Amino acid sequence: MGFSLLVGLAFLIMGRNYLGNLVTTYQIQKTKGIRVPAALTSAEAEANLLRMSSHVRGYLATGESDYRRLYHEARQEFESDLIELETLLEQKGNESDTQRFQAMEAKYEKWNQIPNQLFTLRDNYLLNEPALKLLKDKGDRVIFDIQSHINDMLDDQTQRPISQQNIRLLRDIGIYQSSFALLVSSLKGYLVTQNPSLRFEYGGHLIANQKAWNQLKASKGSLSSYQLQHIEDIEQLHGEFMELPSQLFEIIESEQRRQDLYIFNTEAEPLQKEIFILLQEIVESQRLELTSELYTVKVNLIEAQIQTIFGAILALIFVVSIAILLKRKITNPISRLIDVTGKIMEGDFDSKANVESGDEIGTLAVTFNKMTDYLKASRLELENHSNTLEKQACKLEQAIEEAEEANKAKSVFLAIMSHELRTPLNAILGFTQLMSRAPDLNQNQEEYVSIINQSGEHLLCLINEIIEFTRLEAGQTDITLSSCHLPQLVNEIVNMFRLKAQNKGLQLTVEIDSEVDIFAKIDISKVKQVLINLLDNALKFTDKGVVQLQVKRIAGPSSKLDLFSKNAATALIQFQVSDTGYGISQDDLKSLFEPFLQTESGQKSKQGTGLGLSICKTLMHLIGGTIEVRSTLHQGSCFYFDIPVEIEQKKSPRSIISGKIVRLKDGVKPPKILIVEDTWENRKVLSHLLQSVGYSIREAKDGQEGFEVWTQFEPDLILMDIQMPVWNGLKTTQMIRGQAHLKQPTIIALSASALNSQRIEAIEAGCDAFISKPFQEHYLLESIAEYLDVTYAVELYPDENPAKAMEDAQLEPHCFEKLEPRWVHELNHAAKQLNAVRIQNLLKQLEPEHERLRVDLSSMVHNFDFDKIVDLTQSHCHALV
Repeated sequence: MGFSLLVGLAFLIMGRNYLGNLVTTYQIQKTKGIRVPAALTSAEAEANLLRMSSHVRGYLATGESDYRRLYHEARQEFESDLIELETLLEQKGNESDTQRFQAMEAKYEKWNQIPNQLFTLRDNYLLNEPALKLLKDKGDRVIFDIQSHINDMLDDQTQRPISQQNIRLLRDIGIYQSSFALLVSSLKGYLVTQNPSLRFEYGGHLIANQKAWNQLKASKGSLSSYQLQHIEDIEQLHGEFMELPSQLFEIIESEQRRQDLYIFNTEAEPLQKEIFILLQEIVESQRLELTSELYTVKVNLIEAQIQTIFGAILALIFVVSIAILLKRKITNPISRLIDVTGKIMEGDFDSKANVESGDEIGTLAVTFNKMTDYLKASRLELENHSNTLEKQACKLEQAIEEAEEANKAKSVFLAIMSHELRTPLNAILGFTQLMSRAPDLNQNQEEYVSIINQSGEHLLCLINEIIEFTRLEAGQTDITLSSCHLPQLVNEIVNMFRLKAQNKGLQLTVEIDSEVDIFAKIDISKVKQVLINLLDNALKFTDKGVVQLQVKRIAGPSSKLDLFSKNAATALIQFQVSDTGYGISQDDLKSLFEPFLQTESGQKSKQGTGLGLSICKTLMHLIGGTIEVRSTLHQGSCFYFDIPVEIEQKKSPRSIISGKIVRLKDGVKPPKILIVEDTWENRKVLSHLLQSVGYSIREAKDGQEGFEVWTQFEPDLILMDIQMPVWNGLKTTQMIRGQAHLKQPTIIALSASALNSQRIEAIEAGCDAFISKPFQEHYLLESIAEYLDVTYAVELYPDENPAKAMEDAQLEPHCFEKLEPRWVHELNHAAKQLNAVRIQNLLKQLEPEHERLRVDLSSMVHNFDFDKIVDLTQSHCHALV
């Protein structure tokens, strides 16, 4: 019964509150739906009206078309505001506001016709400026006639005999002509600009012109009858002209000097002010209505709050009375039940609740006791399970420690194997590159050197693939973003393969889209590794035809570009390597990117480990890219991958050396280079290579000796091996950088380790760059040139397109006139015997000034055009005989 009374009282209070809130809500909705929008719309209309007036004035002042466009936009918005305001006032507006709105509409109709009239006047200066129109209508003819008469007098005077008097008269006519021209110019300038200084200049020119006119009239006795007639005409015209300035000045200095501004100030602005005042009155009226209605809402809310508080006090009194009556029946048994609960929470699961009655409280006590028994059994089971988990956790922790130790051992093994395998390979590849530079090798020797070099590079590729796969498998590869010029990076990589393509008789072409001529942030080492792998595969599995690299910018999903900041400029770049080689079957395409699996072509070639493409796919995944392939068996393949890049501000890319480096250019002082390397073979490779180019070289077999030689030799650059006895390369670099008072050289670190951690250590120690061994001689020499700012004489590679090269080669017999006859005879003889090796050796003997001839002849040899060489040199051979 007490509960029923409490519920009835609560419903009574809620019903009263609901009715009060309903009235208040209606008033608020009316305020929100009509008063506030009407006030806001009126305020927006005021702002748009001011914008319209401002844009009209702006166009009249400057004549810029943007002001007309902005005026029309503001007018459309203002008219939309009027339509909306009219609708709101019709719904719940007072009669005064309606009358104000109608008056404002009538005034706006008049105002709306004025701007187009003003625009028309502003666009036609003759209609707009009465002074200029008056000058054009009355003054231009007079000015033209006066000038024509003066010109006729000058022409007549120049025909008269030369005498002192005639010369003086010619000068007086000329002075009058120039003073009149200046008078007219200053008058027109003042009319156009209203610049007071031009008005002042006009006064000065008027005095000078009058003086010149008086002087000319004083010389009438010396004038011819023809000239006297012109003087009379000029005097009449001059009088007509002098009546104009006062009229013009009166117009310019009045309010009507420009019709558009006059109409704007006298008609448009007063109407605008009246419209603005009416809008303000509507805003103020709506504000007063809004204030009144909000006050009513406030009063209703206060009444509802008072009623709610009064009802709550009644309910509280009633609830307290019910609670006192029911405490003995409900509260005391529940308190005892809470005490038992506290004991159970402390771990005493043997505590039981007393069942004092058969009602709901007694049923609760019985259920509570059953729950206590269940909790006791569950706790025992949980303790047993916890012991089992602790044992498993100990085993898991031990397994993790063993895995970490194994991972560290693998890293140490990778570092050791990388250094131990790459060090001898550096000597093998280095000496083969040195031997290939020798000019006196016969064909068999060149072939042997090429086989050794290709085998060494193949072995290096296998080692790199296995080590890289192991690093990826161990999760030791990180993303390192750095800035690079994309076309430059691509051309550097392509240049590494030009000689290989030439030896196989393949065309190696590169196409870089203009949109890719950017500086971008990418992981350079990973992109290079993927490109090198794909180009190497394309050349390896292509016997004839073309290998092509294309780079372009494409549109892609935004998810690929989320690698970078939202504020950075990003792009999706696609690299595509296509060939006309063996192709890949559809069965092999399914497992192409799996590790240690080779295609049928790869198995036949007996080259590679089957890891290259698997590594490429993993590297692409790391840097947010994808790699795909299209292929047709016996027709060729196309590998392409997309990578997201962050575009940087454009800078000037460094130049790329394209061709075989022969020596330092003539006139370049040989820079000094110190080689610090503990392995004798590697020192000799570097020493012979750099000396053959023209550098001044000193050697040191360990870091301590290198430091001592540095202080004496003062080299411009140091090639520093990292792993050495006594002092290693890192310590030696730090010692050199610590001598800040001495000349600091560029230091390039050399290491047979392929681990990125050693690269980071070298840069942190003070090295300027890091090069892994074995290295390509072209890359080493180009890196040295970049830091020492030197240039090389290069032997260009044959043109990528032999047919195009033959079109560009415009050789004639006279091109051989300045060459030694004996050399030309040997070239002719070698061409008749089709001896390409002998011809190439002869071409190496040419001086740098004949570089174009050497390139053209190399292209002919590459295209087997020996008969052309015979024809070009035949006449010089007869001369020798």
